[in-house]
Amino acid sequence: MTAKVVIFNADDFGYARGINRGIIEAHERGVVTSTSLMVNTPATREAVELASAWPALSVGLHVNFTNEAERLVDFYDTRVSREELRRQFDAFVSLMGRLPTHLDSHQHVHRVRECRAAFEELAAEHGLHLRDAPPVTYKGGFYGQWEYGVSDPEKVSFEALERILRHEIAGGLYEMCVHPGYVDPTFVSVYHADREQELATLTDPRVRTLLAEEGIRLIGYRDLAAALRGADEPVLARTGSSTGHRLTLLPERYAICRLHSGHPWPPLSAERGLVSVTQTAQGLSVVCREQHAPADGRRDLGWRCFEVEGPLDLGTVGVMAELAAPLAEARIALFAISTFDTDYLLVRAANVEQAVAALRAAGHSVIA
Repeated sequence: MTAKVVIFNADDFGYARGINRGIIEAHERGVVTSTSLMVNTPATREAVELASAWPALSVGLHVNFTNEAERLVDFYDTRVSREELRRQFDAFVSLMGRLPTHLDSHQHVHRVRECRAAFEELAAEHGLHLRDAPPVTYKGGFYGQWEYGVSDPEKVSFEALERILRHEIAGGLYEMCVHPGYVDPTFVSVYHADREQELATLTDPRVRTLLAEEGIRLIGYRDLAAALRGADEPVLARTGSSTGHRLTLLPERYAICRLHSGHPWPPLSAERGLVSVTQTAQGLSVVCREQHAPADGRRDLGWRCFEVEGPLDLGTVGVMAELAAPLAEARIALFAISTFDTDYLLVRAANVEQAVAALRAAGHSVIA
């Protein structure tokens, strides 16, 4: 059977003393194998001391630009965000005396387009795994507030975790993102008491039994390289190995249009985003944002577009096949466009969530 390997990573180490206490308990008595340290928060120094006392706990950097719905850094300013990222990285190394085992961010600011390149550069420079990147599939569904400020304990119950581990963990490498902790009177957060509910589940003895039944092996991020070296071929194939592609889901809705063969080219040269016009003997095929679709032809509205990270060398073989295959297996219709630099995949808006899941399950990284 293809190996199933899971990292339980606890975010927000250092945010508050109650959170530190919960993370250490979830590591000592439960299934947490890894955590992510914030370097600019009130309990950072206590977290560093705790990390030294628990050397088996992998500790990465949890970059904090936001605290609780604040903006500590203008992360839409590329220069400012890059400088602050480097400052927090240097602070981690100074505090811990070593590199982080992995890299992620509070409230997922590493997914912001203006920040992403800086995170990718830092990760590549030091050989760190960056959250959302292959070969590790990110799982963030174990969370007690799917609607902001509205707690739902069932979402972090043993039964919720059981559903994820039984039905969403196939062969490959996964990160289960968790947020254990204790209520701390010095800490103000919309996600607070929910942390104690997570802690109760993560330390429930039934979880260990469940892992054994499902054949799931736990590792920390410090063990990731060894796990990859020792992985059998099915694990590498399932997670996309080192060839998984990175895609970004563009925010706009697109139209695919057909104009008759004598129609003049539509005036779309100044249009932002993806524009494609292809001329054949049968007519003009046009792809553009919905609001700019030509009115005097056939129009198929309601498409979303994935951009493959480029540039891709024109001699690269199999890119489209690697991306189209999981969509075909999921029975998702695809409209593809290739340019000099990269490829674009369009799927119907109704199928976009299913498409994201299929691509990620195949080992590709999708920013959505």
